[in-house]
Amino acid sequence: MSAARIDDGRVEVSGERRLVTILFCDLAGSTVLSQRLDPEDYAELVLSYQELLCDVIERNGGVVANYLGDGVVGQFGYPVAHENDAERAVVSGLEICDAVAELDRSLGAALGERIQCRIGTHSSVSVVGTMGTGRTDMSIFGDTANIASRVQEIAGLGQVYATSTVLDLLQDEFETAAHQVVELKGIAAPTSVAHVVGRATYRVRSDAHLHLGRGEELAELVAAWDAAKDGRGGHVQIVGRAGLGKT
Repeated sequence: MSAARIDDGRVEVSGERRLVTILFCDLAGSTVLSQRLDPEDYAELVLSYQELLCDVIERNGGVVANYLGDGVVGQFGYPVAHENDAERAVVSGLEICDAVAELDRSLGAALGERIQCRIGTHSSVSVVGTMGTGRTDMSIFGDTANIASRVQEIAGLGQVYATSTVLDLLQDEFETAAHQVVELKGIAAPTSVAHVVGRATYRVRSDAHLHLGRGEELAELVAAWDAAKDGRGGHVQIVGRAGLGKT
């Protein structure tokens, strides 16, 4: 997204529509921690926590879009898009939970306090880029980050929750539990969410028919192409897990 000041002083904002997955991670009980701990100790805790999250998110191909107090907003799908950005976000969430648990065992034990987090993820099309003049940080326009934040609020300690739009992109690669439809504060429509437990030990292969070859699928593509040449419009959707060979 770019922003430029036009003649009447208004800021003209233009942006890029992208499918992004947002990971919102919150440090549980941070207000209580800030009151109990010495300011320097609390600062060390938050900085260690933020550095940990940044390392995990960037290692999995995402970027830290914003730091909101003790909350961290990870973004997958922009500025670099991958075929499996939703998977990368969920993997990051699971790795963050493990890393925060280790931080709790080390720094938390030394401080005499528990260090725990909650994580929410959501995928949707947003307008992404910068906003205003003289800005270099990233902005996300749309409800993706807001929904991810609200989903985080209903997650349990040390848990990753995902909306149905994220789960649909995961192609049964992860084990989930506690499926429910919830009312999220400030969100008009009910939202379907689930707890992502971890990698699936087994999965139902939607591509199990592939041992028979792709003759039927190719025939459908050829038929669609013939129809297009005859002036009959339409579309073909190809769906499959990452690495299946859709290209």
